Amino acid sequence: MIGIDEGYRTVRHCSVLPPGTSMALGLAALMLASCSGSGGGGSSGSLQANPSASFLDPVSEPSSPAVAADWSGSAEYANSTGLAQLKAAEGYARRAGGLPGGQGVRIAIIDSGMDVSHPDLGNVATVSWTAGGEALSSDDHATFVAGIAGASRTQSTNPNDMHGMAYRATLVNFQASRPSETARNGFVSFGTDDLVDALRAASGLSAGELAVESDILNLSLGASAGNDSVFAKLRTAMLAAAAEDKIMVLAAGNDGGNQPIYPAAYADDAGIAGLAIVVGNLTSTDQAAASSNLCGDTADYCLFAPGTNVRSTLTGGAYGIGSGTSFAAPYVAGAAAVVKAAFPGVSSQDVVNRLLLTAADLGAVGVDSTFGRGRLDLEAAMAPVGPVGFPIGATVDGPVTPLAATALDLGPGLAMNDAARELLGRAMTVDGMGFPFPVDLADGVSSKERNPGLAAFVGRRSGSVTAAGLPHARLAAIVQDDDVAGSEAAFLTTSFAQYERSDEIVPFSFSAEVAGGATIFASLHGGNEARLGLEEALRGRQATFLQHGEILSPYDRLLSASSGAGVSFNPAEGTDIALSIFGSFDDEEEPETSLQRFDIEQVLPRNVDLHLGLGLLQEEGAFLGSRASGAFGDETRARSQFLTISLVGPIADDIDWFTTYTRGRSSIGDADGALLSNWSDARSEAFGAGLVIRDLAADDDGLTLMIGQPFRQERAEVTVNLPVAREQDGAVQTATQRIDLAPEAREIAAEIGYRLPLGQKGDQEVQTAGFLRFNPDHQKDRDPEAGIGLTYSLRF
Repeated sequence: MIGIDEGYRTVRHCSVLPPGTSMALGLAALMLASCSGSGGGGSSGSLQANPSASFLDPVSEPSSPAVAADWSGSAEYANSTGLAQLKAAEGYARRAGGLPGGQGVRIAIIDSGMDVSHPDLGNVATVSWTAGGEALSSDDHATFVAGIAGASRTQSTNPNDMHGMAYRATLVNFQASRPSETARNGFVSFGTDDLVDALRAASGLSAGELAVESDILNLSLGASAGNDSVFAKLRTAMLAAAAEDKIMVLAAGNDGGNQPIYPAAYADDAGIAGLAIVVGNLTSTDQAAASSNLCGDTADYCLFAPGTNVRSTLTGGAYGIGSGTSFAAPYVAGAAAVVKAAFPGVSSQDVVNRLLLTAADLGAVGVDSTFGRGRLDLEAAMAPVGPVGFPIGATVDGPVTPLAATALDLGPGLAMNDAARELLGRAMTVDGMGFPFPVDLADGVSSKERNPGLAAFVGRRSGSVTAAGLPHARLAAIVQDDDVAGSEAAFLTTSFAQYERSDEIVPFSFSAEVAGGATIFASLHGGNEARLGLEEALRGRQATFLQHGEILSPYDRLLSASSGAGVSFNPAEGTDIALSIFGSFDDEEEPETSLQRFDIEQVLPRNVDLHLGLGLLQEEGAFLGSRASGAFGDETRARSQFLTISLVGPIADDIDWFTTYTRGRSSIGDADGALLSNWSDARSEAFGAGLVIRDLAADDDGLTLMIGQPFRQERAEVTVNLPVAREQDGAVQTATQRIDLAPEAREIAAEIGYRLPLGQKGDQEVQTAGFLRFNPDHQKDRDPEAGIGLTYSLRF
């Protein structure tokens, strides 16, 4: 059995009663020796906690590994010997979800009766259980055990305060010894029937005892030998507790033997195994204390925890030092409460298994008969075990999609509204043991910010070569210039890196007239070189823009550096037709996209040019310029059909007007096992209008004005099926919600640009342009954005 050990509130060694001492009184040989004497293990007098102290609010407590020092640096933590050895501060700081410090979990201290008025035991349940209904009494042993398991953490400035492992758990006082018997023989002893009744009451199996039903049962008591029928009663009670999913933490004993005492010896019995943990006494140097029993046959269900010269609470508001497996066990009971509270939905057997499998190995490699699984390690128990991912099946032990690979980069015209972000903030991932870890999945969602075009306005060098009898060819390359990037960073939020190209890839394009007046054109890594459309018409009118693509040709901009070819011809006077196909198929880092276009231009009365464009954009591994990966769906694909109508015509000899409208409809396919499914048809639009004024201040100069709405989704609904919690049987709870990725705001962009040729031959040119954007990128909370660009060109 476990007695009060040396160094515990006395300088004398407390002896252990031999089995059978109280059998004549009908009591079993399960006892705690009670020693008299003075002293408090080094403390002098009664140390009172601040009576006005209160529990810390959970939201004010650290919850990431970076702030573990906030715990270990506190006086209460420093006074709580044993916590640092078990990495409790690091464990508390790793709490990713659930409740802190064992909050909401009940720990039954089945012992000799604790001092419920101790200032550091303010979290004791108001209802106590006493053997035989006798009056409450208190004893140092039970009070010491209770303090280690769950002395409360307060905001007191008292330098002597301490806190237990599960500092926010509820401690339930089970006084399993009878004060009348203690007064009779001078020793604390337990009747077997009283212990059985205490176990049943703590398990919620006794009528009228639900008020004291607990989740974790700590038994820092036992005997090394006795009547088999007496122990059989205890075993039966333990089987009943296990059937109710209760965790039992059992002291290994202080006989210095190779096997644990009873009832700890039952920990590996069928029906109990997996819900009971045997605990041995560890010194501060991770050695087994000489007096501690070893794990023996219960090695698979055995841990070691500090139990030598540890500090805890004593009766009368005092503190003392104690040693023994009695005081190692409550560290494990407290750790079980911390884990159970932090991971809602896990079963008691899951908690036990986690504490055992995450223990720090001691002694021989692996499980051994000395240390069993090793030393309790709260940090490892609170940290993810193995890879973390999203369960894509009905249970947590099914297939998962790794969290590390999960991201969603929304393309232009799409946005995540507040309701969607709130839903994604409730996401649950699971680790390799099926334990839930909450994650704000909205942090993995980003939106591409539209670059107003500075990289295309400056930093581009081009050259052309013309030879007799050969097609005209143009070579162009983006210049990656630090100065250019620096200029952009001064007033833009986007990255110049979006426009970088590998030095090994040189954009190339050419066009050539062939028989019948047709023109063939092609490009390699250069983009869509369509010969018809408003962009081409305005280019012919020498318009100057910083931003234009998202308004004038939005679907073309959903292609990355592409390659392709086409043909244009004029079947009748004033009519031009072009067919083209371009795609991005040869970039391993980009999704496969293709764009097929049919364009027709017709000259109307008063020299108004009408342009109609029909297109089909197909994306594999992307949708509307968006990229999804991991749980959002690696294989998302989209097929978009669109129509563009543009008009451009003269107002006067040197003034042209233009207007354009694009409307598209997209069907988005679901990826297997993705969180996003059942997409609606997405509807998008872009529109704009403006003026081109020539010969304003000098010959061949030009001023452009434009206002419009860039590419924007008007509707893009999708169902989010999000894992948010788990149940004790491992079933995954999901939250399903229909969300719309269409932006809540609408960007309106305005621009003014001016081009001035210089030099006698017009081989030099200065261009400047400025823009103003309201609700940039269709985001309702963004301030207006403005920018200006200036470039000088020299042709040679």
